[in-house]
Amino acid sequence: MKPTELSEKIMELSGWPVRITCYRLGEQCFCNAHNVELGPCRARSVGATKDEAEQGGINRAQEYLARTSRFPA
Repeated sequence: MKPTELSEKIMELSGWPVRITCYRLGEQCFCNAHNVELGPCRARSVGATKDEAEQGGINRAQEYLARTSRFPA
């Protein structure tokens, strides 16, 4: 099975740049949110539609990043 309806965008969430990647695999849509500066995947979400999966991924990433500490340089 190959992913379809692939979309990618960068947005700022809780003061961090985040890459949002969404795609459809079979009947479900998936969303991954990666912190651009740090690299690791911060949140994943699954939904019946692309919008549902994307919103779930954004909400989870926002929640996690809001709890991330920043130290002054």
